Amino acid sequence: MDTLVTIKTFTYAHEATIAKSLLESEDIFCFLKDELTIQANPFYSNALGGVKLQVREGDIGKAAEVLKDSGYSDDTGKTITVKSEKGEIAECPACESDEISLIRKPSGPLFGISLALFGFPITTFSKIYHCWNCGKDIKVTKP
Repeated sequence: MDTLVTIKTFTYAHEATIAKSLLESEDIFCFLKDELTIQANPFYSNALGGVKLQVREGDIGKAAEVLKDSGYSDDTGKTITVKSEKGEIAECPACESDEISLIRKPSGPLFGISLALFGFPITTFSKIYHCWNCGKDIKVTKP
């Protein structure tokens, strides 16, 4: 039996149902994990990690192609790590746009732990570049 692999997550079940119907129209078996739980209580979506669209391992390539052709792109929110001599970049490595800016992003684990232990949040910020053209975050490290 083929194992199921999560290829995309959605915040709400109705969003995932549309993607599921696209895959099923191409004869790709798919399953929505945590769909009914999130339908019953949508506030559980963040805690559970959203509704997970799963396909068989052998159908990953075909399913990804169908979703990409339908406008579902998996690479919009990923972080790219780039090595640079000075620790700076002038253009986005993904789309080669110069519409990038340096932003400060809070770190998540320290925020949650300090809030649970001390009752108030302590956060640190990491400096990363954000491309306003393609929406990717770019982490720059020195080699």
